[in-house]
Amino acid sequence: RRAIETAIGAYAFHKMIKYGARGPKDSEVAGRVALTSDKFPDGFHYTALVLKSDPNKVVIMKSGGFAGITQYSNPLDTSRLPK
Repeated sequence: RRAIETAIGAYAFHKMIKYGARGPKDSEVAGRVALTSDKFPDGFHYTALVLKSDPNKVVIMKSGGFAGITQYSNPLDTSRLPK
């Protein structure tokens, strides 16, 4: 979990996380890691989806918000961080 949070921080700092409506299929996900939740009613919940094809890559699932939407990030490589 700590490695995933470190990678998200590095990718977010460089503005390399892009969200969209399409995510991986359930058959492509090896596991889920709950990350954070915003502490107000219309906040988002963040979950990391670990991919089966490469366990070093995760997709961030952002769900909730005012409209109750679910968005998925581009795959983030936790072993190679941006500099």
